[in-house]
Amino acid sequence: NWNEFLPGTWRLLYSTGRHIGLTLRQPLPTILIGNAHLAFTPLSDNFLFIQSNVDFTVISATQWPHNKVGAAGKLQITCKSKVAEGSWIYGSEEIDDRPSLIQSGSQESSARKPTNRRVWRRASPVEDIPQALPVASLLPGEIEVTMNLDEVPEDVEGMKKVLREVRVQIPPEMFDVSKLVCATYADSRLLILRSVAGSALLFTRTPAQS
Repeated sequence: NWNEFLPGTWRLLYSTGRHIGLTLRQPLPTILIGNAHLAFTPLSDNFLFIQSNVDFTVISATQWPHNKVGAAGKLQITCKSKVAEGSWIYGSEEIDDRPSLIQSGSQESSARKPTNRRVWRRASPVEDIPQALPVASLLPGEIEVTMNLDEVPEDVEGMKKVLREVRVQIPPEMFDVSKLVCATYADSRLLILRSVAGSALLFTRTPAQS
């Protein structure tokens, strides 16, 4: 029951997508990412309000590995999303299997990711590999972006640099939530979301953030 498990606040644990940190790049400004949360609030039976919150610190010290003091900031992205029951479909061909998202009563989505059933056979002794997985299909609308800083840069270009560096370090789906395609698993503690790029984001349920 997706309507039962999806609503709430979830903290990002891991993303299978690209990871870019600070150590080798040493960018200016230097941004230290804190917690990243994704919240789902029911609007009706078929619509959810999605809010992404990313806490970060703009480090003022030049020797950032030893002194992480700086101005606190928060990036907030919101949007309204339609939610529907769907299936993550896997083909029957051994070489050219391509799972795709199928919404109930709709045409096949363009979101696809290559796979190989030989991998399934090596990973599991089960002979009958599932042909489909039930998912909650997400259809987000336009996003709104807000950024707050305790110490505002002197010019607009400084704000752009802060926003650009925050976006570099977080999964793109936490900024542009319209890239989220579906939820493939959810229970009282764990949530797994998939993106249009095929990456998976793992979340754990957490108390609501202020």
